[in-house]
Amino acid sequence: NHRHFYEQLEREALAADNAHPLSICLLDVDDFKQINDLYGHPVGDQALVKIADRLRQDGEAFRIGGDEFALLLPGKTAREAMEIAEGVIGRVSGTAALSAGVVTYPDHGVERSELVRVADSALYLAKEHGKNRVRVYRPDLLELAELRRLAEGPDRAARLRAAASLAHAVDARDAYTGSHSYMVG
Repeated sequence: NHRHFYEQLEREALAADNAHPLSICLLDVDDFKQINDLYGHPVGDQALVKIADRLRQDGEAFRIGGDEFALLLPGKTAREAMEIAEGVIGRVSGTAALSAGVVTYPDHGVERSELVRVADSALYLAKEHGKNRVRVYRPDLLELAELRRLAEGPDRAARLRAAASLAHAVDARDAYTGSHSYMVG
C-alpha cells in the first residue's frame, strides 16, 4: 500500500497543472497508542478499518504507516482538500480523533518530490496546535514551527539566532496577513 501510494502520487503529480491541481492530505490517528493500551490491539485494528472505510468516500485512500493514512485528491484545490479533511475528521469522531495536513500542487510552489514532506509538516503543526484539526501548508507557518523548535534547544547561540529569525518571520507573517503584534519585555 505504501509503495502503491508513491507510485500513484507520481502519476497524479505528473498530470497536475494549474488547471488540474493535486492535493494530498496526510492523516494521523491522535493518541492511537492509548487506544491500543486501553482497549487492546484488536480494537485498535477495528478502529483503523473503520477509518479506512470512511476515507475511501472522498478519494483514493492509502494506509502509509501504522496509524497514518493518505488521501490523493486529484483536481481538488487546497480549500476543497481542507473541507474534505474536515469532513473525514467529523465522520470518524465516534471512532477516533484525527489530525490532518494538506498540500496542493502546484499551487503551493512546492516541488513534487517535497509534497509528502510538506504535508507531513502541516500534519505536525495540526498535532502541535491541539490535534483533531486540519492545517493547510503555508511556508510561513512551517518556518515559524521550525524556529520555535530551534529556540527551545540547548544551544544558547542557536536560541538567540532562532529568536531573531522568529521575530523576523512573525513580522513577515503579520505584513502578509495585515495583523500586528507587539513585543513586550
